[in-house]
Amino acid sequence: MAAAGRLDDNCLRERLSKEAEEIRKRKQNIGSGVCNLVILDTSESMNGKGFFEMKEAFLSIIEGYAVHPMLNEDVAVIQFGKDVKYLHYFSNDCDSLKTELDDVSCSGPSPMIEGFLLAVPALEGGQTTICIGPFCVRVRIILISDGKPTIFSDSESNSLDNDDTRDQNVQLLDLTRQIGSRNPIICVPVGNEPNMFVARDIIGEMPLSSCTFDDVKTKVLSRGFHCHVTNHNLEDVLEILNNRRAYEAYTYENEEHLEQSVYSERNKRLPAPGTRVHRGPRWCCGDEDSRGYGTIIGHDKRDERVNVEWDTGMRFSYEYVIENQEQFVVIPCNEPRILKRESIAVGCVVKRGPDWKWENDDGGEGSLGTVYRVKEDEIYVRWSNGNKNKCRFGYDDKFDIIVCNPFDESTMTYLRKCKSALEYAVDSVTDVNSSTRSESPTQKEKKVETESEQAIERKTSGINNVDKTMENVSSTGSKQEYDAEVLWQWQNEQGEWNTFPKLENEKIKREFAKNYRSTILLGNDENM
Repeated sequence: MAAAGRLDDNCLRERLSKEAEEIRKRKQNIGSGVCNLVILDTSESMNGKGFFEMKEAFLSIIEGYAVHPMLNEDVAVIQFGKDVKYLHYFSNDCDSLKTELDDVSCSGPSPMIEGFLLAVPALEGGQTTICIGPFCVRVRIILISDGKPTIFSDSESNSLDNDDTRDQNVQLLDLTRQIGSRNPIICVPVGNEPNMFVARDIIGEMPLSSCTFDDVKTKVLSRGFHCHVTNHNLEDVLEILNNRRAYEAYTYENEEHLEQSVYSERNKRLPAPGTRVHRGPRWCCGDEDSRGYGTIIGHDKRDERVNVEWDTGMRFSYEYVIENQEQFVVIPCNEPRILKRESIAVGCVVKRGPDWKWENDDGGEGSLGTVYRVKEDEIYVRWSNGNKNKCRFGYDDKFDIIVCNPFDESTMTYLRKCKSALEYAVDSVTDVNSSTRSESPTQKEKKVETESEQAIERKTSGINNVDKTMENVSSTGSKQEYDAEVLWQWQNEQGEWNTFPKLENEKIKREFAKNYRSTILLGNDENM
């Protein structure tokens, strides 16, 4: 006997044959426009908010066709839940379509495979395909669901690894891939779907890989989500965290495409790969950064954009207008990368290890560099002299590099000097831009080319050959030997950065020059 809500093979074949015949019979009663097939999830998991949002979305679609009758588009409706059937065959009668959900209730499992299989007769034979000039326009499929298909199993095991689960997931993916190669599929997510929101809130505190169910459960309980999250949700969150690359905004065809698009160092005017960053004054990207820190891993193909991998492992591209610090979406910082369960990760400061074999590529014994890519046992490092190496870290039990203690004095000094060199480069260009604005056009023409070239040279030196610029930075990590103005800022409860008044700013500068680890108690007009 077939599981409840699931059609056995013989019954399914007979059902599909009957539906195909019914669609052929009714073809003459429909309009001449594009056909749309709406597949509705009416399973138990859609009760409440899910059903309300589904009905709202469906009625909105039909209303859109009703107010544009000249389109003459036709709509058919399939439901899958306790029953898997056509609620309405193709028609352009919007008034009739609007009433289809009046008597529908949500119950039973969610046999999404059967829902798509029942759609197949409507997609074949050409009866529902129209031609517009040289273009053949096939049926559009609109799926409205909470995205939780039921996996039927004859086994008592509920393990995510059981064979029935894998086989049926593969069947669903194969079926939708085949259909989607000819017919556009539009997915409308609805219902209570906490999985992505929970993953968003805890990803910054989870290891990059090998998360366990207990890891997720412990963190979720500590955040107070337990009233709203089931074990099924926790398993989904675990899958998201352990396969986070699959949820990135961009996909890459192959390794060469990935290397060129993400990790290339294209522009000497931009911060180099390995630079540590956090959100800047013009941040407008929500919680992409999980309110944490990240590392520049390359330069985008588009001008003045940097690729950042946040410490959560998620990668994004951001604008970086070096002539205007107020326009920075991300800004350099000297925050070290703190490992959780990983042995190494992007952003770690490293030095040559026991099996180093690359002569003085790293700049010599004791030189430091930053990891900008981790690929299994191969680690990509950019050294402070601008050189790059692909290093072994466990491959054939060899270690070309070792990870430096993030709290070691030499590591902190290295990070401070990198940040100071970048700040000096930006200040130099800003000074040139402001000075040229205050001069007459004739003076600008005489001076701007020479001074801009000098500034770019200083900036390039600061960003791409940090060792040279850092020789001019004091061992305390301050910028007191530079003429550029330094402005200290504080962050309010809304996450906004505000500049300290001049007197407080000078006090901080003096104390920082004496001892960068000192603590200073300050007050201002808004907060203490």
